[in-house]
This record gives sequence, structure tokens and C-alpha cells, in this order.
Amino acid sequence: MNGTRVLVLVQIVAALVCVCASAAPALGSLQGSEAAQLRQRFDPAQDVGIDQNLGQSLPLDVVMRTESGSERTLGSLLAPGKPVLLALVYYECPMLCGMVEEAIVDALKRTGLVAGRDFSVIFASIDPTETSDLAAAKKASLLEAFGPGAEPIGWHCLTGNQAAIDRLAVSVGFRYVYDEAIGEYAHAGGFMIAQPTGILSHYFFGAAYEAPDVRLALVDASQGKIGTLKDRVLLLCYHWNAAAGRYGMAILGATRALGFVTVLIIAAWILRAFRRGHAAQGAP
Repeated sequence: MNGTRVLVLVQIVAALVCVCASAAPALGSLQGSEAAQLRQRFDPAQDVGIDQNLGQSLPLDVVMRTESGSERTLGSLLAPGKPVLLALVYYECPMLCGMVEEAIVDALKRTGLVAGRDFSVIFASIDPTETSDLAAAKKASLLEAFGPGAEPIGWHCLTGNQAAIDRLAVSVGFRYVYDEAIGEYAHAGGFMIAQPTGILSHYFFGAAYEAPDVRLALVDASQGKIGTLKDRVLLLCYHWNAAAGRYGMAILGATRALGFVTVLIIAAWILRAFRRGHAAQGAP
């Protein structure tokens, strides 16, 4: 009896192995079919990504809707002397956009700068069907996440028609596509920083950002309008690595910064010696 049971079990296992082996090619062909369907919908390498258009200008005359529903040109939202952080997202994105937004707010909170006071923040939807109500809700959640100190006047959540979105996306090199098969937008994560005049100066990629890099990028883009003397000295020591999306040590800049600090020390020493000598001469 035991031998018969063992034989039956062996036959069952052999049958299962045969079934799995015969199913494997079908599974492989299904995966290939899905990949082919994806390629038919769009080409991720060509249609999705962020190209760095450094030195190019934002389309300041493009008209979009603010979270209050009013129509404004992009240029009218830029504050004199203040750089702008711009992120292209969509407010009902199920995953990536929320991660990008959260990472941006987290980095900004740790820069020591105040969004709205030191720089402007603009989130622009790539979905032309999204409404100002959605934008208003998103702005409220961003301000709440940033916490005390945020100045609402410097935060903007925009929506627009397809033509306006296309102009903005093309100007900053933001390539995305709507995937009808799943009803979502395929896009990359990241944001860009522009000078107060709208000239693109820095790009950050992914969904995690280093606060010191973001701070230096904002100070750099402001052309000395915000930040401290320490920031300016650091900018002499570090240079922006566009490929890596972060700052790295610059030997020549560090040498210049060291020379600058040395001059300051010598000047302070001379001034101190002069004051001591002047005080000694005036003493009875």
C-alpha cells in the first residue's frame, strides 16, 4: 500500500511539472505581449523624461489659472528679486507626484529659507481637466505640510488648457504622455529652479532632494538677493554639477574662497592694530 501511494505521488508531481513546463512559454508570450502593448502606447525612452534647458526662459506670457480661478500670466507670478521653484505634476496623481511634492516640502523646510518670502513656489498641473478647486486643495495641503512660517502669497498651484501646458512643458524640457490604457500620466519626477527673470538655472531629479543643495541653488539663482555671506562663500567653493543634479567641490573656487577669507582676516587684524595704536596715542 505504501509503495502504491508513493508511486501515485510521483505521478502527480510529474504531471504538475509537465503542466508548469507547458505553461511557461504561454506566460513568457503574455509578458512579451504586454511589453509590445506598452511600446505601442508610447516609448518611455522618447516620450517620458526631463531634458535640462538650462539658460532658457520660462514662457512668461503663458496664461494659466491660479488656485482661486483667476487667469494670470506666468511672469506675473514671479516676484522681483526672488527665484522660483517650479514643479510639473498633476493633483490627482496616484503615486509619484505625491512623493515629489512631499520631498520638495521636506527639503524646503530644512533649507532655513522661507517659501513665499525668500522665493516663490509654483506647482503646475499637466492635466488640462483638473480644476482650480483641486489646485486650491493642493495648495492648502502643501502649506499645512510646510508648517508655520509659510507665506501663502508666494505659493501657487496652477491649472491650464492643453496649449498652455504644452508651452510650459516644452520650455522646461518636461516630456510626459497620457496612458489611456490605465488612465494615468506617465512622467518623470523632479523640479527646476529659475532666476527671478525666469531663466532656468538648476534641475533636480527623482523624488529625494538634499536640503543644502536646494538652498544653495535658490541662493545662486537669486544672484545674491537672498541668503547669507556664508552661502556666497560656499558658492565659491562649490559648483553646480548639472549631470548629477547637485553641488560638488570646486578646487579653484575653494582656493578663491580661502583667499577671500584670508584677506578678511588680515583686514580685520590691521583694523584692530590701527585702533589700538590710535587709542594708545590718545592716552594721557
